Amino acid sequence: MKKLKGSVVSALIIIFVLGTGVAAVWLKHGIDRAKKETSASNNSSVLVTTDITYTTTNPSGLVSTDEKKAGWQTKGSDKVFIGEDGKVVTDGIAEADGKQYLIKNKKAAEKGRVVQDNNIYYVAEEGLITRVVYGDKPMVALTFDDGPSKYTEKIMDVFNEYNQKATFFINGEDVPDHKNAIIRQHDEGFLTANHTQNHKTLTKLSKKDILEQISLTDDIVYELCGVRTKYLRPPGGAADEKVKSTVNMPLINWSVDTKDWSHDNADKTIREVKKSTNDGSIVLMHDRMKSTAEAVKTIVPELIGRGYQLVTIEEMDILRGGTKPGQVYYSFPPPRKDKD
Repeated sequence: MKKLKGSVVSALIIIFVLGTGVAAVWLKHGIDRAKKETSASNNSSVLVTTDITYTTTNPSGLVSTDEKKAGWQTKGSDKVFIGEDGKVVTDGIAEADGKQYLIKNKKAAEKGRVVQDNNIYYVAEEGLITRVVYGDKPMVALTFDDGPSKYTEKIMDVFNEYNQKATFFINGEDVPDHKNAIIRQHDEGFLTANHTQNHKTLTKLSKKDILEQISLTDDIVYELCGVRTKYLRPPGGAADEKVKSTVNMPLINWSVDTKDWSHDNADKTIREVKKSTNDGSIVLMHDRMKSTAEAVKTIVPELIGRGYQLVTIEEMDILRGGTKPGQVYYSFPPPRKDKD
C-alpha cells in the first residue's frame, strides 16, 4: 500500500514537471511569435498609432508623453514638424505649445523677414514666428521726429511691451549722444529713417547741400548698424520739385499732426491721435518730448484696442502698394474694394 502511494506521488510529480515544461515552451513560443509580428510591422522603431507616426527607441514600443507633443520631431534621418492633429506639416503655419511656426517644404522657414500671402512674418530659429503684420487688417504708422533723445528708448520699451513697432526719423547730429537708441532700433525691428543732419529746410538749400544733409545722417546709421536709411522726412514736410528730383528715396510726410512740439501736453497728443487716426494713417510725433513719451503709454494700447496694428513705414510700404523715390506720401490707405 505504501509502495502504491509512493508511485502515485511520483507520477503526479512527473506530470506536474512535464506540464510546467510544456507551458513554459508554449509561453516562450508565444512571446517569440509576438516579437516576430511586432518586428514585421515595426521596422526602424516606428510605432503607428491611428494616423500619428512617432519615432521611438523605447523597447516596450510605447510612445512617451514628450514624443506625442506637437512640434519638431526626428523621423528617421529627417526633422519634421508634427502638427496638433498629429500629421506632418509640409507648408504653412503650424502650432505647438501656444506658439506658431512657419514651415516651407517640410523645413523651417529661413530666419528673418518673410513676405507671404500679403502678410509679413518675422521668423526666428526653427521657424518660430515672433511677429506678424497682416495685410488685410487695419494698420497705423506712428512716427517720431527730431530724435534720438533721452526719451527714445523709453518710447521703444512701450512698443516692445505690446510687440508693436514704429518709425524714428532721426537727426544725425543727435546720434552721438544716443548711439544705443539707434542700435536698438535696428536690432529690435524698429525702422530708423532720415530727417537730415541738423533739420535744415531743404527747399532753401542747393542740391549739393540737400544731398549732404541726407548723406551725413545716412553714414552715421551705416556706421552703427551696417544699413542705409530708406526713407526721408523733409524737415517741416517741405518738398518742392527741386527736393523731389534730388532725393533718391521716398519722402514721407503725415496725415495726423499731433502738434506735440508746440503744446507739450500729453493729453492733447492723446486726444488728437484718438480723433484723427484711421486705417493707413501716418501719425507725426516727436520723441524729444517728455509729454510724448508719456502719451505713448496710452496711445499704443488704445490703438491696439481699436484693432490697429502698429507698423513701420516700410511695412506699410510693402503691404500697401509700394513707394517710389522722389514721391511724397501722406498715408497708406487700404486698397479700395470694388462694389458689386
